[in-house]
Amino acid sequence: SMVERHLTLAGKRVLDVGCGDGGISIAFAKKGAIVTGIDSDVNRIERAKVWAREHGVTVDFQVEDGEQLRFSAESFDLILCNAVIEHVYDPQKLVEVISRLLKAGGFLFLDTPNKHSVIQLISDTHFGLFGISILPRSLAEFYVVRVRKKHNRYPVDELRTYGFLKKVC
Repeated sequence: SMVERHLTLAGKRVLDVGCGDGGISIAFAKKGAIVTGIDSDVNRIERAKVWAREHGVTVDFQVEDGEQLRFSAESFDLILCNAVIEHVYDPQKLVEVISRLLKAGGFLFLDTPNKHSVIQLISDTHFGLFGISILPRSLAEFYVVRVRKKHNRYPVDELRTYGFLKKVC
C-alpha cells in the first residue's frame, strides 16, 4: 500500500533485488505487476518458485548477484531493495546498477535497518540479538557464529545510516 500511493502496479515492470523466498515479489504479482525477483541464494529462489506456483502467480525468479545485474538499461518501473543494502559489500555499485535499470521517472523502494535505532540495538533485525549492531563486524560474526551458534556466518556487511544512504542514492 505504501508503494501504491505513488504508482499503480498493474502492468508495471518490477524488480525485487534480494527477493529471498519471494513473499514481496508474489504480493506485487498478485497486484498485477510483471515481477522479476533475484537473489544470490539458489535455495531461496527454488522455494520462491514453489511458493509462487502455490499462490497461482507468475514471477520470473532468477539466481543473480545484485551488483552484477544483466538486464537492459531502463527496464523497470519500480525496483525494490528491501533489507538488502546492509548485506552488500559495495553499496555504491548496487545503487549504480539500480540507477541504470530504473526507467526515467521510476521508483526505488529501499529499506534497511537503521544502525542508530534503539530498537535495532535492543534486538537486531537479523538475529534478534542485543547490541550486535554496534559491534565491529568481526566481533559480531564471532558472537553470532561461535558464541550464540545462530548461523554458520554473519551475512551483514555493515548496517547503514540515513546519511550514508542519502549520500549514495
